[in-house]
Amino acid sequence: MTHPIIEALRGNEARFTELRRYFHQHPEIGFEEHNTSDRVAALLQEWGYEVHRGLAKTGVVGTLKVGNGHKRLGLRAGAGGRVIYASGRPGARTYMISSTQENTGRF
Repeated sequence: MTHPIIEALRGNEARFTELRRYFHQHPEIGFEEHNTSDRVAALLQEWGYEVHRGLAKTGVVGTLKVGNGHKRLGLRAGAGGRVIYASGRPGARTYMISSTQENTGRF
């Protein structure tokens, strides 16, 4: 028998893959992840989480309360990239972004 959480994740695998591809196709520099932050906050709200925004500028925290217990679980994911090349031309905003991946698991 497979665990219900595993089954729920498998049932949403295509959506999670689409999200992962979207975020990789729209990279943002660390502390400037406004699009990513907006998208993550909207998803958390859609999934029933209480959303807190603006932590460290673009941070998002989702809180899901189930029951009246005292146990807590915290998960963290990083989404920002760092500039490894910036064009030297005045007024140019050409960047090569190196993605930071703190969690090596797949969706």
